[in-house]
Amino acid sequence: MGVQIFQYKESQLEEIRIILNEFLSFLANELNKLPWFFNLDVEHEVDFTMKNLDKFAEPDGRLLLVEVDGQIAGTISLRKIRGDCGEIKRMYIKPEFRGKKLGNLMIEKVINISEENGFSKLFLDTSLFMSSAVSLYKKFGFKETDSYPECIVPKELWDKWIFMMKEL
Repeated sequence: MGVQIFQYKESQLEEIRIILNEFLSFLANELNKLPWFFNLDVEHEVDFTMKNLDKFAEPDGRLLLVEVDGQIAGTISLRKIRGDCGEIKRMYIKPEFRGKKLGNLMIEKVINISEENGFSKLFLDTSLFMSSAVSLYKKFGFKETDSYPECIVPKELWDKWIFMMKEL
């Protein structure tokens, strides 16, 4: 299995749109169930991200694509949120590529980039139903914390959400 993790290129904007749509559709489907009943506007969220790709630009940020044997298998993003702090956003692995330890490789890559960028802390947020992701983050030393000022999760979801932080 040949795996590559790399910063997107302008020629891959359509692939980014497709994988973001897949991830956000998955999220919207889960959030529309009990106990959530939260309506996530997938098209709006994809458009918003595509219009703000500069937040994930080098040197401080990244929007990484994960390729397995020539196919886009996942994505993970990093953005600088303040002085020496970064935030992981939108980590997603397509279902057919799960169970291959790609999440480990993605988190390791983002942690390494964050350390190279001189970040002292790395934040993230995830929902309670993403138990595999929560376990992965804990494996890499992330600990639960309170919400942080730069978090874009709607406040009405906070009681069903997990905020995490890792000291680097």
